[in-house]
Amino acid sequence: MVLTGIDNDEKFWFASDFNSMIDALQGNGIITGLVVTQRGAGVNMSVDVATGSYVANGTNVGKSSVTNVAIAASDPTNPRYDIIQASSAGAITAVTGTPASSPLVPDTSANQIRLAKIYVPANATQILNAQIFDGRIIMMKPIKYITSNTTEASTSNTTDTTLMSFTIPAGTVSNGIIVDVNGLASIGAGGGGTGSASIKVFVGPSSSETLKKTNTASNYLNTPSGNSIPKFGVGMKWVETGQTWTDAVSVLIKGITVQCPGGYGAATIYVEEAVIYGW
Repeated sequence: MVLTGIDNDEKFWFASDFNSMIDALQGNGIITGLVVTQRGAGVNMSVDVATGSYVANGTNVGKSSVTNVAIAASDPTNPRYDIIQASSAGAITAVTGTPASSPLVPDTSANQIRLAKIYVPANATQILNAQIFDGRIIMMKPIKYITSNTTEASTSNTTDTTLMSFTIPAGTVSNGIIVDVNGLASIGAGGGGTGSASIKVFVGPSSSETLKKTNTASNYLNTPSGNSIPKFGVGMKWVETGQTWTDAVSVLIKGITVQCPGGYGAATIYVEEAVIYGW
């Protein structure tokens, strides 16, 4: 993870800073973007939060448009700190701190991650960039970690069968995707010839996914009739970088099997584990 400037206006850190780091260690933080700045349409008592994506309470969230967040009126006597936070439900809100001569930074609410700290002077009528301090923790982490024992059984299946599917929310991926798949296959008792099992990765917009990579494993040639083939591994890793997916991305992991000619048992394949990374 990368600390992008937690309370870098101070020579000390607040308890809320450490709570943000604990959140990050639990897998919650920024994937990309979500920089907080003064209002772009003219400064006032609000801030803009840029597009981007994050994980809060284990939920992947993408924000595809700028969010304007109102800041409460300033105190006439004392300054205060507010924070900007993002929830697992996709809401971006402000938490208003308590005015004091030496104000403390409020903590985030439940199931939220912190994006920035805002210094609100007494009698302030606008929020400028100089009052905004970056509190994001940027990480590269799996977008989704999935396990399954989904089985495709077939004696001679010529049609790709979806074993797993997952949709990456819009705005979540700004540079690259890695799909790492580990599977097992078995081919029933043979009667000669070669059986095979393949895993395929399809990626793209929903209902328009395209084949990105195939890995095929074949069993032994001319397997004696009545002898089953032990389970063997079949997996792959597919990487694509340098793209920005502004819309939701669908990932399909498909399988296809071919039984040994003359075999007595079905050929099967299943995905033991799949990890999808995005950044």
